[in-house]
Amino acid sequence: MRLSLQEATIEYNRGVVYIEKKNYKKAIQQFKKTEKLFPCMEIYNNMGVCYRALGQDRYMLESYQKGLTPGLVSITEHPNDIRMQILNNLGLAHFMFGRDDEALKCYREAISMKKEAWDAWWNASTAWLRKASTSGDPEEFANGWKMYNARFLKSESVKMKNNKENLEYWDKKSSGKSILVLVEQGIGDSIMFGRYLPLLKQYFENVYVQTDPSLSELYTAIGAIPVQHASECDAEVAYPICSLAECFDHIPNGAWLSNCFDTHDFGPGIHVGIIFSGNPSHANNAYRSIPINRFHSLCGLGAELYCLQPGFTGDRKIHGLNPSNWTETAQYMNGLDLVIGVDTSGMHLCGTLGRPGWLLQPYKETDFRWGRTDLGGVFGSSVWYDSIKVFNNPQSWEFVFNNVKTELIKFVNDHKK
Repeated sequence: MRLSLQEATIEYNRGVVYIEKKNYKKAIQQFKKTEKLFPCMEIYNNMGVCYRALGQDRYMLESYQKGLTPGLVSITEHPNDIRMQILNNLGLAHFMFGRDDEALKCYREAISMKKEAWDAWWNASTAWLRKASTSGDPEEFANGWKMYNARFLKSESVKMKNNKENLEYWDKKSSGKSILVLVEQGIGDSIMFGRYLPLLKQYFENVYVQTDPSLSELYTAIGAIPVQHASECDAEVAYPICSLAECFDHIPNGAWLSNCFDTHDFGPGIHVGIIFSGNPSHANNAYRSIPINRFHSLCGLGAELYCLQPGFTGDRKIHGLNPSNWTETAQYMNGLDLVIGVDTSGMHLCGTLGRPGWLLQPYKETDFRWGRTDLGGVFGSSVWYDSIKVFNNPQSWEFVFNNVKTELIKFVNDHKK
């Protein structure tokens, strides 16, 4: 028995309600029931969403691919919009596993169907930028930055702080008295793109940064002027901090905070910092963060371990530094011989200080700035930070930690000589 369109829509919506309640297993059961009687694009798209949430990657890919089957019907009046969504989701699935070229193929097709497919534009930009961060290719960077402004237009758009309604964006060439740089996205982005602020001094007498108060001390250290509200400054033009990369033809030295902060004295010996988790609300935190207990395997190798995680006061094997602000964190990092951590703002700070750091890549959903995670070799370099080594992760955290343990033994022995 085949359902009518109206009946299929009712059954399909029952599955959507389960998704809204985050009951993904029940949603899949409902979609499978409906699929038997009325297979349609929307069912496979949402099954893919559910499988992704459950971490069942093979079924996620299969669902999106089924949703693109030629001749498959839609329960809406806009089948092209649904196909475009599926292409975008399939691209994200490929991106998740480092298949940037396959992802870009999906995004291009989505954009060809609708020029204003801003989610696809945004996702394509991150694929290009990850390719570029892996290869260092200027053309790939140019492709990525050209599409990066789609972040302001996509469905879950990046929100900018108000910069005065009459404050126009800088034209990337004119000089003047003052510019207001608008901080956006996460703390890590604000630290990473802060490298471009000194370059603005070539064009402006005053560089104001509208930023979170917690970052003020970092920007003050290089002569920028932090403000919380645009009304606090006399800026003539404004510009988003993450768009500054498109204004210059090279990537400036990432160590823009080297020699800006004091050094904490840990005493004799070899001292290694640990960062095991990022912001719990981050969409990728489940993949990028690591239980602190896993770092216990690095104990007893000749180095004292110190956790830089705010709120962690220590356990039986790892000391807790529990820094209260970025200045304290910077002082601790300056005194450490090495920092080992996951993809968080703390590792960006390590790079901006020019301190040796080992970035541990997650198995999937790697951020564009650290490059591909499935390449050969134990680790690669970072085009963004000369002092950071990026440990590859083609399969599991166990694989990464086996390599980290081996390299840490070498590191300790080299520093004892």
